Amino acid sequence: MTEPLALQRTEEFKRAIRQGYDEHSIVDRAAVVKAIEDGRVKPDKELFKQFGLGYKIENSWFQDETIQASYFFFDMGRAIALGEENYLVKNVLNTAHPATHELQRVSKENVDAVISRLTNDLTTRKFKPNVLFAPIEYMTPLALSDRIKFQFEVRRDYITLPEGDRLELLWSSNYVRFNDFVLLEREKFAEWLVKLDSSGHRLKIDIEEKEEHYTVTARTIAAFHEGNPLASAKVAAESLQLKSETVR
Repeated sequence: MTEPLALQRTEEFKRAIRQGYDEHSIVDRAAVVKAIEDGRVKPDKELFKQFGLGYKIENSWFQDETIQASYFFFDMGRAIALGEENYLVKNVLNTAHPATHELQRVSKENVDAVISRLTNDLTTRKFKPNVLFAPIEYMTPLALSDRIKFQFEVRRDYITLPEGDRLELLWSSNYVRFNDFVLLEREKFAEWLVKLDSSGHRLKIDIEEKEEHYTVTARTIAAFHEGNPLASAKVAAESLQLKSETVR
């Protein structure tokens, strides 16, 4: 029989997993999230992927309140969000429309001008760009730009261009690497199709008590659905990382 403390800690760990996922998930910032009923069938079924983790956990974690384990479960949710992000970014890069005409490669000297040019191109095509994927090494050049207003908000960064367009920045990281700039209109570019759990959340969490341990699993089931690639523009960027040199 499950003890009250174990029940309490089970709910605590579920909250930690969900918090880790919710705080680090970016899919709803880059695509329109749509819930799909489990009954949705062929041929779309093969498009869905599962993003999840599972562990066997010692009973003591649930029975001893002195064991601090919430961060472990928070990180479990975070890892699932990063798995989704890697898959999302891969699809964004593969789907994004290459920048038109003779747009030059991005460098720290021209980054603000290139972003303005990309924005103007999409606006001319009757789109309203509002999201910019960018290599993290360009954070400093953008923050120091005289032409762009850089804004830090809670766990989110934005830039406002001289023309008045406001873009949310989605950066690369050590976990999700990419070297291109991709500008897009979130509402037109793609959909992120998800299967919801019984509580209406896209992260399904199961914690089961076994004879000698607990099993903890968490997963999402989702698919990237291409919208209009023309609602995007992609351009390569020069690497700003310092190259190591041999000292003689």
